Amino acid sequence: MSFGKTLYTLRKGQNMSQENLASELNTSRQAVSKWENDQGFPEMEKLLMISNLFGVTVDYLLKGEDDVTESGKEQGYYASKESIEGFLIYERNVVKAIALGVFLILMSGAPYLIFPKNPVLYSVMAVVLIVAGIGSILIACFKENKYKKITEEPLFIDNGYLTELRNRYSQLKKKYMALLIAGIGLGFASLLITSLLEDVFKLGMTGYHTIPLLLFAVGAFMIVYSSVMMAAFRVVTNNSEYIKKKKTDKTPLTYWHIISIIILCIAALVFIYIVTGGEGHISNWIEKIISKL
Repeated sequence: MSFGKTLYTLRKGQNMSQENLASELNTSRQAVSKWENDQGFPEMEKLLMISNLFGVTVDYLLKGEDDVTESGKEQGYYASKESIEGFLIYERNVVKAIALGVFLILMSGAPYLIFPKNPVLYSVMAVVLIVAGIGSILIACFKENKYKKITEEPLFIDNGYLTELRNRYSQLKKKYMALLIAGIGLGFASLLITSLLEDVFKLGMTGYHTIPLLLFAVGAFMIVYSSVMMAAFRVVTNNSEYIKKKKTDKTPLTYWHIISIIILCIAALVFIYIVTGGEGHISNWIEKIISKL
């Protein structure tokens, strides 16, 4: 069976008109008509799009052999430049919302440090920050994802665009690594400043502690953003390795699970901090909780 007859059969089997198929392939109805009458042949990009659309292999389209892929056994998904760019924009927006949520939750301890003598004010402000942070994360997690196939199936990407994408990631990776290292550095700096305030300057929990808290929160934002964006780029620039690892990993943990665990731990610490009055070290917090029980 010729390519034209194969395409005609597949289109009719899906109750699609030539106009519908042309719209799916971003081409004209006249082009589809020529293909079905064997008066022309689509370029490789369109051929891969047809393969994805009807769930058949390229060999089936070219040779007419009865090798339609079974459900769950697709040999690959053609990812166009538009879909890849859309996936990266989606990931960027999602991770920004998550990183912002982490930042807000961490900063929920700041109101107590700034207004220690006003428990009602700092408690309300802390709760608002925590709710806003959790809300930002939940919105990101439940945002509609139109690019699931990119993370679930082997990808076919035009060689020219793939080279361009890898070159771009090579440049951006330097920026992301710098952000990651800077974020870790801010975390250590915040701990050092806190130690200096408490052990050297003998200061209790004062407004000065807002500085290391802010540094820690900013560092957390940078770490979350840079690590997730690097992971997103690896999905498309090194897809074969990503798919191989995904298949061999029997109990994979997505970054959503990891971040959820971190958020719960942070929220618990902030809650303890508020309930106990936020004074002193963790040992003092535990002593206060025990005494109140």
